[in-house]
Amino acid sequence: MTIEDEYKLLVSAYYGVKYLDEYELKEYLLNDIKALIKDYIFNNKIDDYKTKEEKYRKEISKRTKLQDALLVVQNMNAPLEVVLLLRKRLKEEK
Repeated sequence: MTIEDEYKLLVSAYYGVKYLDEYELKEYLLNDIKALIKDYIFNNKIDDYKTKEEKYRKEISKRTKLQDALLVVQNMNAPLEVVLLLRKRLKEEK
């Protein structure tokens, strides 16, 4: 996976978690993902990251964002409730 692909995955996951309106602690999870993104940008010296983030936000489908969020939150050892909510949302998207 390239640096750009990993960055795209993190950005997509961030916007995927934003769809979880019923999760009360969503903001904490979003802050954790945002911190991962900032660290990733700093460590990999990604240029023009704001433009790329906006592009990814617009071009990636809701279903893909939810799938990416599921991958990232599982790697973060997020609460099981979040994983189950993401799976439920994915099923609703079919």
